[in-house]
Amino acid sequence: MDTLSYTDLLDEPGPFVIGYALSFTLMGFLTLQTLIYFTRSSNDPAWMKIFVWTIFLAELLISIFAFHGFWVGATQDTWLSAIFSIEETDTAHPSLYPDLKVIWCFQALACLTGFVSCLTHGFFCWRIWALRRSLLFPTSVMIVSLLQFAMVAYGGITDGLIPTPVHPAGTSVRLQFYIPIWLCGSLLCDMAITIYMTLVLRQERISSPFRITRSLSVKLIKLIVETGLVTTVAALIELILAIHYSSTLYHLAIFYTISKLYANCVLANLNARHGLRNLATESTAAQRHSNGLGLHPVGGPSDRFSTIQIFKRIETDIETDSSHVWSSR
Repeated sequence: MDTLSYTDLLDEPGPFVIGYALSFTLMGFLTLQTLIYFTRSSNDPAWMKIFVWTIFLAELLISIFAFHGFWVGATQDTWLSAIFSIEETDTAHPSLYPDLKVIWCFQALACLTGFVSCLTHGFFCWRIWALRRSLLFPTSVMIVSLLQFAMVAYGGITDGLIPTPVHPAGTSVRLQFYIPIWLCGSLLCDMAITIYMTLVLRQERISSPFRITRSLSVKLIKLIVETGLVTTVAALIELILAIHYSSTLYHLAIFYTISKLYANCVLANLNARHGLRNLATESTAAQRHSNGLGLHPVGGPSDRFSTIQIFKRIETDIETDSSHVWSSR
């Protein structure tokens, strides 16, 4: 390994091939989820539909730029041409690689990746605000998210997210400052959102006397943990690869896919509302029937008001629509 040059360590096809393959596969899943969303959620507000379109179009552009990099890397002598503008004569002078310019499509890809991750964090922060009506936690998370967005955009534009060699002919590298800030920030946001929303819904489940609310809270917690763990684990793996294997580009295998993981998690949460809504309706009908309430529930006004309030809170959790939030107050 000591005999390999800096560019020999970087110019490995594995991270590129794995990243491209996973990226294109996840784009297929995202397209299907987007189709399901617009089929089932025609009553969503216009801003929500614009939000989904924005994520989908951003991911479509990322896929186009990734395919451009794949084509260039596969048709030239080095996979580094997927990141850098490399003339044919430059391949005989590896020491010149660190001075080459990052190609425009990779710069745009890096910026869009940070943009999608920031949108995803913003979506879940909005849900937290809708449940808690407190700006402290969402604002703190978004500050960190904007920081990681700035770092990945800066790194993608300036250095192509690759380590800088201490000496062009050697294997020693210096980890750029923006890489740990970018990846640690993304990981922190994912973990904080997952843990906080789980605790909030768990509190709702414990404090609610209604079986319907408890049942839906359990399913919501399961959904949030499952989707949150996907992006958290992906960010953690990329952080480990970027730091422990800093002389390679192994972390690019995750970089090409992580924005699509974020996008798929958002669509999975939105599409899950249909099943949860049906469950809430069926459970409410079954409970009324078992209690002998029928269409005219008996009991005092406070009991009926509590039932309405709980059901509205469930609708808020499922629909994540500000109009439902205000109507439940």
